[in-house]
Amino acid sequence: MAEARAELGDAEAELRANSGVSNPELHEIEIKTAKLNELIIQPHWRKNEMETAIKDLKHARHMLEEKLKELEEEMRKSGAAARISSDKMQEEKEPSLDRFSS
Repeated sequence: MAEARAELGDAEAELRANSGVSNPELHEIEIKTAKLNELIIQPHWRKNEMETAIKDLKHARHMLEEKLKELEEEMRKSGAAARISSDKMQEEKEPSLDRFSS
């Protein structure tokens, strides 16, 4: 039960941190969180159902983490590409001083 509550706390914190954002990974976390909450409030629950729900929620959170890593990598790459492009454009705008030196 302690593991379930801890996992719920972490998942709910992630949902709050990403409120206003809509993506399939967050939606899965919402579904899995609701399922685990349902199990916790039941007076009689089965251990295997609880373990499965915890595992499913952990998996959904892992999928979100992987998606965020992918997006971060894409942003890093596009940021680097934008800097290179900006540097090239700046070089083209500035005339070379080579032709003035003699």
